[in-house]
Amino acid sequence: MGNTGMVYHPPAWFRERMILIMTVEISLIAYFVVYRSNSEINRNLFGKEWLDTHPLVKELGRKSGYCVSGHVHAYERSERISNIVYKVSNGNCTPVLNSSAPVYITIGDGGNIEGLANKFTEPQPSYSAYREASFGHAMLEIKNQTHAFYSWHRNQDSEAVLGDSQWFYNRQWYPHEESSTAGTVA
Repeated sequence: MGNTGMVYHPPAWFRERMILIMTVEISLIAYFVVYRSNSEINRNLFGKEWLDTHPLVKELGRKSGYCVSGHVHAYERSERISNIVYKVSNGNCTPVLNSSAPVYITIGDGGNIEGLANKFTEPQPSYSAYREASFGHAMLEIKNQTHAFYSWHRNQDSEAVLGDSQWFYNRQWYPHEESSTAGTVA
């Protein structure tokens, strides 16, 4: 034991595997909703939380594949958007498409006593890929190191019917143009 003076240099394949393991796509999960087009919720309600965590989201950059949140009692999925100068104090919301940004998903709760939040901003903003005033649940199936399939299911459907879905790709290891499925089912 002790210092033998030997230096270990791992083989190239080992270093490559370690890089793959250490550079996974990151999932963000939060209670507060960042981007939404539902007008029933006070846009200022989560301002402090957004300001406190946005530097983290910005720092994670391309490794943040999606941000899943709750609270708003309706479902919505955004395009990949960001807006560093989001003005939570006055309600201005003008996010822009950004391929390095996460997709923001509001699950919409599984149900509650308050009922649905069914008043959306009209017309539907361009950053909003799909929205629906429904309760539901979501599943994320990690297929391999580069592919994950996200699906959202309405609670009121008696059959196992998807309401929305999207393929997510690890943008570090599989740079592939994602297109919004906008409520379509794969």
